Amino acid sequence: MKEKILFITDLDGTLLDETYDYRPIEGFIQELKKYNVSVIFSSSKTKKEQEYYREKLHLNEPFVVEIGSAIYIPKNYFSWRFPKDKTIGQYEVIELGVSSKMLSMIIDDYEKVSNTKLKRFSRISPEEISKITGLPQSMAKWAQEREYSEVIVRGFPEESEFIATMVHYLNLHVYKSSKLLNVIGNTDKGRALRVLESLYSYEYENIEIISAGDGESDIPMLLAADLGIFVSNGKEIPEIVQNENKIVVVRNRDDLMRFIIDYIKKRTD
Repeated sequence: MKEKILFITDLDGTLLDETYDYRPIEGFIQELKKYNVSVIFSSSKTKKEQEYYREKLHLNEPFVVEIGSAIYIPKNYFSWRFPKDKTIGQYEVIELGVSSKMLSMIIDDYEKVSNTKLKRFSRISPEEISKITGLPQSMAKWAQEREYSEVIVRGFPEESEFIATMVHYLNLHVYKSSKLLNVIGNTDKGRALRVLESLYSYEYENIEIISAGDGESDIPMLLAADLGIFVSNGKEIPEIVQNENKIVVVRNRDDLMRFIIDYIKKRTD
């Protein structure tokens, strides 16, 4: 029987800390490769941001961009022809969200009607993004190159009204982090996980999916996996995570890496 373990993981706050340095996870990724585990990034990060880490870590699996908005699949990765929305360079792309152009038009209209000026990644400089997020300026520029989302800096008085309008009236999703709002179409990381599961099911008879994340946008992915791992990083643990038997809570990245390696060893030995 052909079996496959997929590790579908968030990046910021899960595998990457505030330095955004990939080197502390190199050994962990290499250990997973020894056990033939496919490592798939599913992050709010853009295509260019994720390509940087994929190249540094020598990964060739599919990856999910902008909170479940699209799945990039290297050409010829799967042995069968699957439905796709477009081909870009070396990738075949399945689009689950809406375009950033459409989102920008929607938010433009909101600003006009509400007489509000939002601080949006698409309108501020890479230098300002770097100051807000701690990203190096080269990565801040990549973070601007969004295809399926709009990122807005939090702290404006109309935030609650804005979120309600986007979610309840326009059927969009808005995910909050400590400093930012991510606006995407009607999709999420859980939906992207299920699409990946269906793609891999044509290649393997038995698939086990492990997912890891640390934030609100990761919860649909953790719930959709066979085993979800929530990285608390000292934050309050959401009630839905506490009440879900198939989600394990770990304190930090080091605990996450230890837990997964131990789990994989027991699972495969």
